[in-house]
Amino acid sequence: MTLRYCFLGLILFSFLASQVQSNYGKSKVSTHTLYSSNNQYIVYDLYKPKSATPEEKAPFIVVVPGFQRSKEALSNIAIELSRRGHVVALIDPYAQGMSSSSLSRRAATTEGYGMFALIDSVYSSDEYNYIDKSKLGSTGHSMGGNAAIRGANYFGRQAINNNSDSKLHSVYVSGYVLTLTEDVLKNIRSNVGVSYALYDEGAFRNELKGWDAGNMKIAPESIRFVNSILNEENKLNEVELGKYYGSVSKKNSRVVFNEELLHPFQPYNIVATANQLSFFDKVFDSPIKLDPYNQIWFWKELCTLLSMIISFIMIIPLSKFFLKMTFFKSL
Repeated sequence: MTLRYCFLGLILFSFLASQVQSNYGKSKVSTHTLYSSNNQYIVYDLYKPKSATPEEKAPFIVVVPGFQRSKEALSNIAIELSRRGHVVALIDPYAQGMSSSSLSRRAATTEGYGMFALIDSVYSSDEYNYIDKSKLGSTGHSMGGNAAIRGANYFGRQAINNNSDSKLHSVYVSGYVLTLTEDVLKNIRSNVGVSYALYDEGAFRNELKGWDAGNMKIAPESIRFVNSILNEENKLNEVELGKYYGSVSKKNSRVVFNEELLHPFQPYNIVATANQLSFFDKVFDSPIKLDPYNQIWFWKELCTLLSMIISFIMIIPLSKFFLKMTFFKSL
């Protein structure tokens, strides 16, 4: 009897989780594989809202998880972005999840964990006739955030060499400021948002080192980040959090957020998620208008948590069931 109820509960909560993931059927979620260079490949979940059509093309955003994280770790932001009409590719970074390993020892820096190849593929392919190729973006947390800013630099350098617009319209960097350096920033030709946890436990590596290392109002990294697009007479000594500097249309907009969180909680916090959603609402003029605090991702997390608990509960009655079978009786 216990086993029967467990199976029913597992099916119920798994179904509810899948409904939230697909925005109750308004988005199609499918898994794809992109073969890149040197026999490498990335596996990604494509979230395609029904509102994205050849007649009403939608922005496209690649979501990049951090170090030793698979695509499921950031399904929350993919759910929320697709609810707002964006087409989203949630990738397994190279050497993580179901994607291949990489020949590069610095895959996040040199390949964006596979994001560079996916942006190039979408930009040049005729397959994605429902995507607005002028509105390609990326976001990531931690080392995935490094991949996003490195992508802005990579495609920025490409744009400078070709005297063209960058393929990467906008990026959002969550939980990573170590590469907000002059060398990286000077070649960026994209709108960029930065979010950093005030109490990030990795802030001891930042330039201030001490208790204020995570304070993005006065951190050298955030000041340099904003000043990189300002004239000499307008340079700042302190950044106003949440204020958009520069111009979205000129692709030099900059904004900094500084949530009162620890590093691992950033992707799973309503305020931090709202800040990220508001950034893409602004730079891409989201096809579907929703308040950034209108979020449903946590219901999926609750349902998957309940499914996991039920799975653990099932171990004993399921073992008892199998031990009654002839094949296992000798045990």
